[in-house]
Amino acid sequence: MKFEKSASLLLFKKNPEAEKLLERIALETPPEWRLLINEDCPVPLPDRLVRSSPEELRESDLLLPLGGDGTVLSAARLAASNCIPILGIHLGRTGFLTDCPPEKLQEALLRFSEGKTEMQERATLSVKLLRNQKVIQEETILNEVQINPPISSHRFGQLVDLRVALDGHYLTDYHADFLLVTTPTGSTGYNLSAGGPIVHPESKSIVLQAVNSPALSVRPLVLDDKAHLVITSNESKDYTVLLDGRITWQAESHDQLQVELSEQTARFVKLDDYTFVDALREKLGWSGHLQQKRGR
Repeated sequence: MKFEKSASLLLFKKNPEAEKLLERIALETPPEWRLLINEDCPVPLPDRLVRSSPEELRESDLLLPLGGDGTVLSAARLAASNCIPILGIHLGRTGFLTDCPPEKLQEALLRFSEGKTEMQERATLSVKLLRNQKVIQEETILNEVQINPPISSHRFGQLVDLRVALDGHYLTDYHADFLLVTTPTGSTGYNLSAGGPIVHPESKSIVLQAVNSPALSVRPLVLDDKAHLVITSNESKDYTVLLDGRITWQAESHDQLQVELSEQTARFVKLDDYTFVDALREKLGWSGHLQQKRGR
């Protein structure tokens, strides 16, 4: 049979709903769709789903991460090189990146096949680690860079001591629990928990946030789309770089971390009836004016 479209599913965790959802997808997806899934998927699969390598998944027309926002972040890294559209299917608690409930997947796939869906372009970060002026690590990510004290350190309360340059000019030194560099998409992650600003996901900007700094004057900083950050360690201290909560780099004291917006964007299938504003209200419990009791 000749397939008109292919969709790659990503499922990394066992979930009470997962097996039933995969059976439903296999049953309801139009027969002209070829269905692939990551080869390390931890649940039994219907016959129609084919375990596939990351290289095969990257050749599909659509990525369908099943789970929460963490699964979507993995999908974004997988999709980056080929700009594959992403449609997040949420299992359990609704996240900011998983817009589509399982019961609407069939309709969403049909509309995608007919070219009737819009795309939302989201900024990603280009992150490079340089040692002796040579790039030793490089990654494109959707959410955030977190710079922490070294994992090898067991001293309670150790802070990072980092120097940051912006566009070739010294900005400031940050002394904090850790330093965050986030995209607009990542602004609803650790940045939000630490009191940083919520940034609309379709904007092109970078948020720089020192978390739990003893300096009261330190505040989050929103930078434009041309911002180029160079981060180095003070006092010859090593540090740890955590990317999207999934990838860890061990940086030495004289390494240089470079962060800027990537030329690549993450493309998300946009559902007409669910917006970022809806996600804010649902996730954060926003409900409008407080109900006041009338006086006597």
